[in-house]
Amino acid sequence: MPPTTNYNAIVIGTSQGGRFLPIAFAKAGCKVALIERGPMGGTCVNSGCTPTKTMVASARLAYQAKRGVDYGIHIGPISVDMQAIRKWKQSIVEGALRLKLNKNGYRGRCILSPGSLTRRR
Repeated sequence: MPPTTNYNAIVIGTSQGGRFLPIAFAKAGCKVALIERGPMGGTCVNSGCTPTKTMVASARLAYQAKRGVDYGIHIGPISVDMQAIRKWKQSIVEGALRLKLNKNGYRGRCILSPGSLTRRR
């Protein structure tokens, strides 16, 4: 039987408050377990708000660049590289939560399966 680990707090889910709550607990000196059944960050970070906003930002920039001539700015033909935009979006998604957690002492990775909790480094 693996050794028992005691925690001051257990946070289930990393979406919304679950992204910041464990960090606040850790800064207050608590030992925190963070449990997430899906990708860290939940829907907002991985497939909702964050990726949508990065794509909208790219579209807005392309729109503004095409309208530059209306403001006396000539920059040549504008093209959109969707593969580069998707790559940029993915880098934002992957870095959003990882940076926040690593900067504040997150270590390891836990996997929840029926009847057990295992930790991977």
